[in-house]
Amino acid sequence: MSNIANFSLIKNVSLAFAIGDALGAIYEDASPTNDEVVARFRNNNPIQFTDDTFLLLSTLKALVKTQEKLTNAQSKNFWSVFNSCTCQQLYDWYLTRNYRGIGDTTLTALKQMEAYYDLHSNFDGFSINSARAYRYENSAGNGALSRALPLCLLKNIPTGSDFCKWVALTHLHTEAHHATIDLVNFVKSKATPNFTLSDKAKGFYAPETLGIAIRSIKQSQSIEEVFYSSLVADGDNDSICALSFALWYLENRPNAEFTRLANRLEASGDFKFFDKIDWERIVSIGGLYPDGTTSATVLR
Repeated sequence: MSNIANFSLIKNVSLAFAIGDALGAIYEDASPTNDEVVARFRNNNPIQFTDDTFLLLSTLKALVKTQEKLTNAQSKNFWSVFNSCTCQQLYDWYLTRNYRGIGDTTLTALKQMEAYYDLHSNFDGFSINSARAYRYENSAGNGALSRALPLCLLKNIPTGSDFCKWVALTHLHTEAHHATIDLVNFVKSKATPNFTLSDKAKGFYAPETLGIAIRSIKQSQSIEEVFYSSLVADGDNDSICALSFALWYLENRPNAEFTRLANRLEASGDFKFFDKIDWERIVSIGGLYPDGTTSATVLR
């Protein structure tokens, strides 16, 4: 049986992402007052996450389905199976119509998946057709960061060309690919991205979102401070807060306050999405963690 601490960590990092997403959701493209922000964090009202967390969940579910078919990530056909499972999970989400702020780029990709499935009855070999209304130049690319985060925690999954092709299932723009690689490198080795963050950065651009999140966790002493420092006037604050909270949890592992915030997520009914994930299977196929000191045993 796999180490409880291992799959608890990946679960809690994912929950931290969802909590940050939910807290920041009402401030997307907004400029709240300090009093509003403090009240938002400190009250105990239910909170609900956005499309960013559904994208993260699609990766987690795809890892589970892949593990059901393969023994580990070193299998020769891992990426082909994982790609198909990822498309299936994204397509299943698409069918719910529970999008919660989905971006045009991601929605276009999901519509292409629907058309592909209608034609082939599977997702083997699917790739986006950029000529079919896929305007990726207008996309922030933050959905790519959301999808990629779980893979950053799994040391047995390489992040080379196959990883980039997997990112390209929804996002074709180079900046999104660079940002996901930078996220992997930061999580695994604390390597700071080679990207100059403008004072005017608002997070509607994946490298900016990652840069703001890293800046936030470096200058904060508590998860409450992370929330305040993640918010940018008129910015993409759900995506920024989501990533900031996940990275903060990796560094600091807060307890009581994290539990209180998780209870707010549960009060909205969103916690159930995480209860349905088989975390042991994820750890089994991927191994853990950024420091390279632990790994999961194969399920028996």
